[in-house]
Order: sequence, then C-alpha cells, then structure tokens
Amino acid sequence: RQYPEALCLYFFCKAANPALVNAIQLVRTICYQLGEQDVFYKRFLQHFPSLPGSGGPDNILLLFNTLIKNPIAKGPERQIFVLLDGLDEVDDMSGPIKSYNSQRDIEVVLRNLVLIPNLKVLATSRASPELKPSFRDSGPIHTIAWDDTSPDVKLYIEHRVQNSQKLTSA
Repeated sequence: RQYPEALCLYFFCKAANPALVNAIQLVRTICYQLGEQDVFYKRFLQHFPSLPGSGGPDNILLLFNTLIKNPIAKGPERQIFVLLDGLDEVDDMSGPIKSYNSQRDIEVVLRNLVLIPNLKVLATSRASPELKPSFRDSGPIHTIAWDDTSPDVKLYIEHRVQNSQKLTSA
C-alpha cells in the first residue's frame, strides 16, 4: 500500500434510506469512522461534555468543525481518504437553500472537507447543477460519459446472458 497509515472513510448516500440522505448524517458517520479507526480521535471526542447534535440547519458548520476539522487538525499528521458516493441523492439538494451563508448543508460540508490539507475526497454523483459550484474549486473533476462505460456494460451483459440458463435455453 502506498499509504499504510492512511485512514479510509466513506459515506454512501441512498435516497431510499432516511439515515443516508443528509449532510448531518454524513458528518456524524465520518466522525464515527475516525473514532473507530484511530484512538487519538476517539479520545479527542471523549473530552467533550456534550457533542453538538443536529440542532437545525445553522448548526452544520459547528458540527463539521467540532467533529471533523478540529480533531483532524490536532491529530497525528496522516493521509485521510474520504469516499462520498451518490451526492445527488442528498435530500437538501432539492428545495430552497436553508443553511449557512446561503449554501445547502452538503455544500458547506464539501467546501470545508476539501480545505483540510491532509484529507483527499473522492465524490461521485450524477450530473447536478446544484453540486457543480461545490466541485468546481475542489480539484480535478472527471465526468464519466457513456463511451467510458459502454464496453464494460456490454461485457457484463454478455457474461450474464451466457451464464443464464433461462436466457440461453430460449
């Protein structure tokens, strides 16, 4: 492994699951994974008499700073990789902006995640005009088109058809 001491964190947004569709849960999940993977983070967070909850949309920046930014800044210097999948399924992407500084909660989280020097983010999403501003200044963006995936899709379908008794017996 290139980064044997690196921490790998992830959050998979899923519209069908209420626990996997908001930025507050994303922050709390990343915090939990930090604590599970490194003793320093667990001890750092245990020193708080109470942690911020989900006290409304204005609280996302406080929650992010308390649970992610501050512990990482005070912790051992190491690479941290974060995979965020399905960001287009976050529930605050549709509807009015209701958060800090005229940004949606997910925008606040993304814009602040990419500012942490030793943290690298890989985010996946379907094309979303609401997310575009958050990604624009965060680093390289690679858009995957049909031409990028069609050979793989074709191979997968051929494999499934060849290995299916139902489809080959007809």
